[in-house]
Amino acid sequence: MKKVLFCVFVLFSINVFSQNTVLNTLRILYFEASYNEQKMDSLSLIVGNEINSNNVFFAYQGATQVMKAKYTYNPISQFSYLKKGVSILNQAIFKDSTNFEIHFLRFAVEHHIPSFLGFSTHLQTDKKFLLNNLDKIELMKITTQFGNYLYDFLKISNRFTIN
Repeated sequence: MKKVLFCVFVLFSINVFSQNTVLNTLRILYFEASYNEQKMDSLSLIVGNEINSNNVFFAYQGATQVMKAKYTYNPISQFSYLKKGVSILNQAIFKDSTNFEIHFLRFAVEHHIPSFLGFSTHLQTDKKFLLNNLDKIELMKITTQFGNYLYDFLKISNRFTIN
């Protein structure tokens, strides 16, 4: 019985460690992919090949779809990636509406989408959520590097002013 419990514990620990490792990799690649197409290709491979039920991972799948539009020249393909990615992000929020990171991803994505396309409808909602839940960043167990990326983005987005 002890051996069975030990095996279950080890398998569970490996799974949790694996998920955290994949998420930390996604977090870093997401920011690097915003200015490096090769990193985008790596990010796309990870989210395309990994089967994961984690809502944060699901949100990164959506954010990756949107980012693919940046590196695609065909306007129809761009719009298709954008529409699919925004839909996935909205589904992720619906599944886990209290998750800081998912709201941050949707905010970051919508920040870069031109408003005339009509996909930037949650900026104020997500901004309010992020400001009201800054204390939850600690619960995300993020790396210092990702924390710096997150802070820098919020700072340079110019959307977090007093107004």
